[in-house]
Amino acid sequence: MPPASALLALTIRDKALLPIVQGGMGVGVSAHRLAGTVARHGAVGTIASVDLRRHHDDLMAQTVRSRDRAQIERANLVALDREVKAALHIAEGRGLVSVNVMRAVSQYAGYVRQACESG
Repeated sequence: MPPASALLALTIRDKALLPIVQGGMGVGVSAHRLAGTVARHGAVGTIASVDLRRHHDDLMAQTVRSRDRAQIERANLVALDREVKAALHIAEGRGLVSVNVMRAVSQYAGYVRQACESG
């Protein structure tokens, strides 16, 4: 049940939520802390899937000088997995955590698959 509100609840799969969807703001803004906190308060938090490796020092160290696109994509998929799991942990089972994957991203299907597998 979402916190008391004068707004009508947004219901998704029998889950009543505050009718607030935090948008996916790219490259570093919408990550696990923001999305998880929004969800913890009973709304929909969104992780932007673009270049999440920048939030993880170990992944940046592996890729900072790389020109290997596949290596960078792998690091971003690992980062997406970490971000989704961290957001879900922060949310404590409340609200929803979503992932915004832009269709224009070359590895669109891989990011969608990873988001689903991560939670």
